[in-house]
Amino acid sequence: MRSLNRAAQSLYITPQGLGKTINRLEEELHVKLFDRSARGLIPTKSADYLYGRGRELMFLLQEITLEMNRLQEDEKKIKIGYSCGAMRLIPVDDLEKHLAEMDSVSLEWVEGFNDEIEEKLLQGETDAVFMTTASGSPAAESRKIFSRRLCAVVYEGHPFYECDSVTMKDLEGETLITLSEKYQTYHLVQQRCQELDFVPSIHIRTMESSLIYMLVSQKKGIGIDVDIHDNYVHYPVRMITISDSIPWTLYAVCLKHRMNDPILADIIDFADKTVNEGHHSISQEVKHG
Repeated sequence: MRSLNRAAQSLYITPQGLGKTINRLEEELHVKLFDRSARGLIPTKSADYLYGRGRELMFLLQEITLEMNRLQEDEKKIKIGYSCGAMRLIPVDDLEKHLAEMDSVSLEWVEGFNDEIEEKLLQGETDAVFMTTASGSPAAESRKIFSRRLCAVVYEGHPFYECDSVTMKDLEGETLITLSEKYQTYHLVQQRCQELDFVPSIHIRTMESSLIYMLVSQKKGIGIDVDIHDNYVHYPVRMITISDSIPWTLYAVCLKHRMNDPILADIIDFADKTVNEGHHSISQEVKHG
């Protein structure tokens, strides 16, 4: 923060107390941690190194504490985090039935946006999470379990309605309807359009995917969504694959030291099988139905 006062305030301690802590660290480690300059307190290379490795040690200590607490419990309580939308692919009921076959294992779950459930994982509040981005934390490991390209949701009468597929460039200038920036699909659209050197005309952003289909049926624009549910069968619209879109991907994520935990490994394998077999069955029903 480049300021002893601001840093102390964010830590809810006095500047004098923080200054003494830094002095003790410098004496114990025999290094200088900060240089004073017109720009404030600047961390030295030694401080940067200590900060990076210190975070690793904090994660390791947290892992040890969590594992000891887990071993002490008679009943294994598995806590799963779901990114918004993931529950459509891995229903809680299916996971509970699967875990019921194991002795003394119960399920707790929470749903949230990617950053929220990743934070819960890193803080030890969940054992594993299903999210639509890979974790950027060095303490976590991500396994891709499902991936699909985005689709354009098109109303009857639109020039694209009879197309088998479209490209993202085809959508330049079209009025688009997407989920809000809280969802990964919005960022995938923005990223791909930026690569193609144009700004998408997103006129409506919603928190409910079902609203995309309703608004498209009212000819408010073209929707962008992932083909993971059956919302579109209730409206006179078509799902058309965007052939060059960045795929929407679902990851199973847990802390690295838990990746080989037999129960978590079993849950992730079950989720992988459920997602891919379940989606294939739904696709076949829609195709032939």
